[in-house]
Amino acid sequence: MSLIGKVLLVSIISTIAVYGSLGASNPWPGFIVAWSAWGLFMWSIMRKGESRKQRRIEREKERLIADILKKIDQQ
Repeated sequence: MSLIGKVLLVSIISTIAVYGSLGASNPWPGFIVAWSAWGLFMWSIMRKGESRKQRRIEREKERLIADILKKIDQQ
């Protein structure tokens, strides 16, 4: 899912949760859902950025190793 899609989804979820909690006798579950949605969103953004970079580095290492092995086999 794209970043814009995630932001829209989290905004909708948190808005509904906060509106629901405003009329409830116990508002804390709604607030917890809203803040948890934003927390999971932030966690997914941070985690994906690191893993993409790590995957790119791993692919580059694998390509280098494959190139070295091809050169060794040609000799």
